[in-house]
Amino acid sequence: MAQMLSGDQLPTMVAMHHQLVRSGRADMSGGGDVMEMRMEEFEADFNSTVASLLAHVGVSAGCAEDGRPLQAALARHDV
Repeated sequence: MAQMLSGDQLPTMVAMHHQLVRSGRADMSGGGDVMEMRMEEFEADFNSTVASLLAHVGVSAGCAEDGRPLQAALARHDV
């Protein structure tokens, strides 16, 4: 697993990150059309991070409110 990540996936992710930053498409503050998220963000505040992701792709905040099917489906991934 570590060999796959270090040999293929991570270099690809870094190259893509640099390309998106240079082109102005990636904006960590939410202003670009590409949203980058770090795993640490999910760990620190899963609900807020998911809400940001949903807003970025145009999903209404009401769709992920407590008790809604989307919220229940997403909550299963909060580990």
